[in-house]
Amino acid sequence: MIYLIIVVLFVNLLFKNTILILYNMDEKNLKQIETFLYTYENTLKNIFITAEKEHGKGILIVDINSKNQDKCDTNYIPIDKMSAFWEQSKDITQVKNNIELNTEKIVFLCVINNETSIILNRPYT
Repeated sequence: MIYLIIVVLFVNLLFKNTILILYNMDEKNLKQIETFLYTYENTLKNIFITAEKEHGKGILIVDINSKNQDKCDTNYIPIDKMSAFWEQSKDITQVKNNIELNTEKIVFLCVINNETSIILNRPYT
């Protein structure tokens, strides 16, 4: 139990206290996600903002290992679209509710690296 608390605290510090959900934590995968976000966070924010303007509130899915023409594949899923993504679990339903109720300038991301998935949010200006 103490180990789990320490790990959660470490992960929260690592990702600026913005974690909503973390699945299949693997330290190596998390480090790769951290490096990826450090490099591409602003680009992902711009992709999210554009998609949100076109499709309404939602989440940007990013698989850092899925490349298409040397670019990382992204998929924006609006909350009002009937999608299997929103029906996975109570955790995902809570994320959907957080997105729906959000009134601030927040980017919602689901970053996937192998078997590790992390859903987080980041403010933007």
